[in-house]
Amino acid sequence: MGLAKLLVNNVALVLRADDLRFTSRRVDRFFGRRPRDLRMSSEEIGAIYRRTEGWPAALQLYRLNSREPRGPQFAG
Repeated sequence: MGLAKLLVNNVALVLRADDLRFTSRRVDRFFGRRPRDLRMSSEEIGAIYRRTEGWPAALQLYRLNSREPRGPQFAG
C-alpha cells in the first residue's frame, strides 16, 4: 500500500517536528511538577524553553542535570 492510501484510510499518521515539541505552557507544567526542589522562576523556564525549542529530550536532560549541585543556569 502506498502512503497516500494509508493516510486516506486512517491507518497511518504523519507527525511533523512541531507535533513532537512541547509548547511553552507544557514546559511550564513539566518543570512545575516534581522535583519541587528545582524552584525555577518563570523567566528561567522561558529561557530553557527558548534554548531547547521545546524538545522533550533536551528538557529532561536539563532537569536531570539540575538535580546535581551547580546545575546549569540559563539567563535570558
